Amino acid sequence: MKTIEVCCTGNHGRSPLMELKAEMVLRELGLTRKYEVISTGTRVAELRSGVIPYQDQEKIVNKAIERGDIYNSCECLYLLDNLGKVQDLGAYWKKALDQFIREEEENRHIAVKHFSLEGMIKPFSQQTVPRAGVVLVLASDPKNRDRASDIYSTSRYSPLITTVAEYATNDPDARIEGSLGGKRETFLSMCAVLLDYTDKAIRRTVKEFS
Repeated sequence: MKTIEVCCTGNHGRSPLMELKAEMVLRELGLTRKYEVISTGTRVAELRSGVIPYQDQEKIVNKAIERGDIYNSCECLYLLDNLGKVQDLGAYWKKALDQFIREEEENRHIAVKHFSLEGMIKPFSQQTVPRAGVVLVLASDPKNRDRASDIYSTSRYSPLITTVAEYATNDPDARIEGSLGGKRETFLSMCAVLLDYTDKAIRRTVKEFS
């Protein structure tokens, strides 16, 4: 049994949908006894611990300020005065992230129906770790590809690690825009591209790793 691993950041929005799509393609091809699919997140452990770099906290907070519906006026004034001055944005970035994740959870369930995906989204998130039997890691974007490469570099396992966009298109510059904190329409548009690339990538995988 060969394992295909799909990963994003938190194993919450993108990679669970990639997992469902990949499993559908394998069932269509009659290859579920030869291949299995798992989904993981390269920063699950970090996000659970609440310890992430300040620059990442700041990106989340800035997105929330830009939206205008996460913080009250006093919070916004404090943040606008203190961004870049404090060492930790503490509860502010967590408040925004929690809201973004709730929305992402709602959106992914809508995406399952919208794109007629079969199966159930797993009810938990898994950290990306080196795993035996993994022949290919398909990351949602270059940053997660690089983090997955760093993770596997500490082990004796050496799967091919690439982005789903590059593997599906053979274009090293192919990208899928992120949608965390964005509108539902943005999320669904991202999913349309992500799932199309996942379909193409899995069909290529079974030819190259047969």
